[in-house]
Amino acid sequence: MHTLLIVDDEIPSRELIKMSLDWAALGFTRLLEARNGRDALALCARERPDLIITDIQMPVMDGLEFIREARRRDPAQRILILSCHERFAYAKEAMRLGVLDYILKDSITESSLLAAVSTALGRLSEQELRALDAHSERIQHALRSRDPAQLNAEVARLFQTDLTGARRTNQARYADQVLQGLFEQALDADGSQPDMGPDPPNGDIEALCAWHQARFSALLSAPRLIRSPRVRRAQDYLDIHFCEDVSLESLAARLQINKGYLAKVFKAELGVSVNEYIRDKRIARAKQMLRQPDARVGELVEWLGFHNPQTFYNLFKRATGMSPSEYKALADALPTFEGEEADFIDQA
Repeated sequence: MHTLLIVDDEIPSRELIKMSLDWAALGFTRLLEARNGRDALALCARERPDLIITDIQMPVMDGLEFIREARRRDPAQRILILSCHERFAYAKEAMRLGVLDYILKDSITESSLLAAVSTALGRLSEQELRALDAHSERIQHALRSRDPAQLNAEVARLFQTDLTGARRTNQARYADQVLQGLFEQALDADGSQPDMGPDPPNGDIEALCAWHQARFSALLSAPRLIRSPRVRRAQDYLDIHFCEDVSLESLAARLQINKGYLAKVFKAELGVSVNEYIRDKRIARAKQMLRQPDARVGELVEWLGFHNPQTFYNLFKRATGMSPSEYKALADALPTFEGEEADFIDQA
């Protein structure tokens, strides 16, 4: 069960926080109070609260000084701040100190306070993140050794936890992101083309774990495409520099390879020409960027290495069946899941 510490020199403010939510329903069995930062530090040392909600302007020791010292003593301490509109500069400073969120003191509502508290409770600690990272390293080892039994076991361990509620959801989301990244890395390094199977399940953590296990099993059982060192060098260079002014000629000169030979072996091993590979990388990056809320179509052209906007327009429409602006509009209109853009726009 959780302990909450409310730090504010004004009694009405402390009472408002206590009355705004059903704290017991959220798992908080103890609500502690302090009038200033110095008293709050003493309570932190004795009681080790799970969550602190603190004002900024207080006598004896203000909120910013209290936050600095509390974070120095416990870098994982979860802290929310109360802020007034005219004191927002203080709130920004507190956010730089690692505070999770701020609550406007003049307009506290049940929903705004509940959202901030839920975010704070759902945050994983540094120790929990290190444990997940350790599991990911063992997964990489299993991939390198091509051991399917160890791989399945480590993927399962990545999802196993005693956490509950929002922290359990965040842990599963982090595990999913780690495994997605490891799979893409392995796919690039391996060169195989496994059956990708169905889309990932939504909401069911056990099903998500089984989905990742199936994908990795398919990856290990798929035939490996062995690329020659020269093609691997060419591909590695293009993966980094595809947005620059690069062509078959400049790539061959950089790698000191005959242009005709490079064109032949590149197409034979990867199934596309050098120019097609560059084009596909640029279009893929364009789609990724267009999914961002603040993306502007006009700014992408030069950044992606296209000299002519019309060329970009034609290639994008040929690849996706829609113009960049149409694609952007569709991306903005897609529903979200858990606050993240849905990743099925390419099948729209």
